[in-house]
Amino acid sequence: FVVAHPTLRAIALCAIFWNIAFFALVGLFAPLATQHLGLDAPAVGRSWSAYGAGLIAGALAAPTITARFSLGALLLFGPAVSVAAGIIIALTTRETPELILHCAFFLIGFGPMLWLVTQTSLRQTVTPSDMMGRVGATIQVAIYGVRPLGALLAGIAGSHVGLACAALIPLIFFSLSFISMLFLSRSAVAQASPVAL
Repeated sequence: FVVAHPTLRAIALCAIFWNIAFFALVGLFAPLATQHLGLDAPAVGRSWSAYGAGLIAGALAAPTITARFSLGALLLFGPAVSVAAGIIIALTTRETPELILHCAFFLIGFGPMLWLVTQTSLRQTVTPSDMMGRVGATIQVAIYGVRPLGALLAGIAGSHVGLACAALIPLIFFSLSFISMLFLSRSAVAQASPVAL
């Protein structure tokens, strides 16, 4: 049912690619930050704190933002800012101010939190009530199932091509998540009725 439904398929693919990207970043960031960027452990912690702050800010802002922007824009926003953050992280050097890195992590929390709120409401709207549990479980199993793959890809790449090149893995998969949402759901989103979020 998920694979056959254009909106659910787009949501699932976006979430799968995003989680591969995020867990590649989780696996890479500490060695990337300390060995390649010359940051210390507190700076690594501050980066992850910025991610947490983005999550909280996104959750708090969701009611206001979802009332003002279209469904399509909100579904694209989270993956789009993840791509922007991936670019920032991939291009970061020892000379880059730490605050810019923190901004990237904040975006990775803020945008995807808005996407999560939006897609959950849309998913529940387009899913028949008798399929709700199975659809939710299918997407959750897919998301959690690919997380080790992201970490594994990052570990292999970091070991064989170096940390700087391996930092492109999150960017590549964040980009695939954006493309999934952009192309697979554009007609479905356009036809969807407004969702109460």
